[in-house]
Amino acid sequence: MKYWFTLLWICLGIGTGFSQVEDPELYMRQLLLADGYEELIQATGTYMKVDSLMDKACYYRGRAYQSLLNYDSALAYFQQASILDTGNVSYRIHVGEMLAKLGRSREAVEVYEDLRSGDYLDKQHLAELANLYSLRNDNCRSRDLYLKLLEKDSLNYYFLKQAGKCYLEMDRKDSALLFFENAFRQNPADVYLTCQLANIYLGKKDLENALYSIQKGFVYDTSNLDLLKLRGYLWLLSGEYQRAIWDLENARLQDTGSVFIQKYLGISYHEEKRFEEAREALRLGFKLDSTDAEIAYFLGSACRWSKYEEEGVFYYKKSIELRQPDPKDLKNVYIQLAELLKVLHRFDEALDSYGHALEMDPEDNTLYFKIGQVYDQNLNRKKTAIEYYEKYLSKGSTDQQLFNAEEGSSRALEQHVRERISTLKEQLFMEE
Repeated sequence: MKYWFTLLWICLGIGTGFSQVEDPELYMRQLLLADGYEELIQATGTYMKVDSLMDKACYYRGRAYQSLLNYDSALAYFQQASILDTGNVSYRIHVGEMLAKLGRSREAVEVYEDLRSGDYLDKQHLAELANLYSLRNDNCRSRDLYLKLLEKDSLNYYFLKQAGKCYLEMDRKDSALLFFENAFRQNPADVYLTCQLANIYLGKKDLENALYSIQKGFVYDTSNLDLLKLRGYLWLLSGEYQRAIWDLENARLQDTGSVFIQKYLGISYHEEKRFEEAREALRLGFKLDSTDAEIAYFLGSACRWSKYEEEGVFYYKKSIELRQPDPKDLKNVYIQLAELLKVLHRFDEALDSYGHALEMDPEDNTLYFKIGQVYDQNLNRKKTAIEYYEKYLSKGSTDQQLFNAEEGSSRALEQHVRERISTLKEQLFMEE
């Protein structure tokens, strides 16, 4: 009701003519409050002709254009008002605000810093200046301003969060963690803070605190996609594969096109030995990103154990192609490929793959044993088998065990190799 009386009063004022308004500034303010922006622009056109009202008319016309989101025009009139009355702080503040809105951050910073030197900036505009520095990647100045603001408002959630962001950008994760935790205590429902806390702890390899942090924030939004993805990944790293599957399946319901979800859901299924489901998820992941060597590797393994051996060979080879030049990971892929090729009775290719693994790590004597086994058990090349078995022994004694699936028992691998060499030599003697 009050609004309509105000609007009626304004309309009556317009109807009787601007010259009859006793307080032009009050009149312009009332138009602004009543959202009469077009009427305000029209009114200020008249008042700008009066010297004593010119700066105020420019200012209110700027406010009208600002409300209409015409920031270029608003800036021009605020600047004109500021020139007409250089001592009016409000005019200069509005100039800074419009420069910031227009993305002219350098000029906005100059205006705000000039006002700051005179101690004219309030808390809100100091925070705006801090944000401008952050946008310009000047995180040190931004942080300093937020710390100054926190001196007077130490529990301000926004200032704590922004200071944490600055420290994070400066790669000072321990300091970022401190401010994020303080901000989180003020607002545990902030998903950004929950994710950042978990990620920082994850970077420290502190899975316990990473999970603890995400659990505290998760209760406020149990269906949030980012939280489901991150918690699922943390469960996977913790070996809680069933829990990882639950979270990542719920995440997949929201986003079937996420490489991250398909990849780590597939790996979780793989670790649970649910290879068909792993293969399905990982194939979708590989379609989305055919350059991910880890997806290719686990997809190869899932295919292998779900009886799609030929498909498995393809993905193992793709993983090798993509992993270069990472010798540590590459070695393992070559070994797994060799094992699969043995199952397919492609023994020459298996030997080639073992050979590549040996190139990655010549000191791994187990590889000499595996190569010797192929020559011994699959190719019946006794002399070559003996050579590789002896190379295995020449690398020094080990405590490795050989498991016998039929008997369900293990024995020392070194003793087995010595006995096998002896047997092969006897067979060679008999053959001669």
